[in-house]
Amino acid sequence: MIFPGNPISTEMKEMLRERNINYLDYSDLTDLKDNGMLPFDNAHPRPEVYAAIAGQLKKDLEKMKILQNAH
Repeated sequence: MIFPGNPISTEMKEMLRERNINYLDYSDLTDLKDNGMLPFDNAHPRPEVYAAIAGQLKKDLEKMKILQNAH
């Protein structure tokens, strides 16, 4: 899983594809520049970022039929 704010290069994506390594790219899911990081260390995302990732992950897993649509 590629987290927001941590994009990987095109070369890295190609390397993963060549080796049949599946990944979920959430690097563009949200912008961390404007208030996306915790203020006390500026190294960890706020809870809202993790909630956005979890929501998208749930949708993706349902689409891949790995997770059944659960409410």
